[in-house]
Amino acid sequence: MGYAFISYSSKQQKEADRLKLMLHENGIRTWMAPDDIPDDRDYADVINDAIQKAACFVLLLTRDAQASTYVDKEVERALHYGKTIAPIQLDNAILND
Repeated sequence: MGYAFISYSSKQQKEADRLKLMLHENGIRTWMAPDDIPDDRDYADVINDAIQKAACFVLLLTRDAQASTYVDKEVERALHYGKTIAPIQLDNAILND
């Protein structure tokens, strides 16, 4: 079985950490930056590869995430690779384009 790629704004680090722990406690492997990025690797290349190999893509949906260039790029990659995207809405963010 693969892993769930967790995409989030760094402003929601605590929430992302809690989600990661909950998934692990239920036997679901995860991949989450920056924890899973080796020191000697290029950030963008590692994330692209991790999304491509992920079983699914979990998006912590917040206003901050929607304003994040990095989250936007990660979502684009997930769509490009045809990943199932599971959004978890944490605030009253209205979906943007």
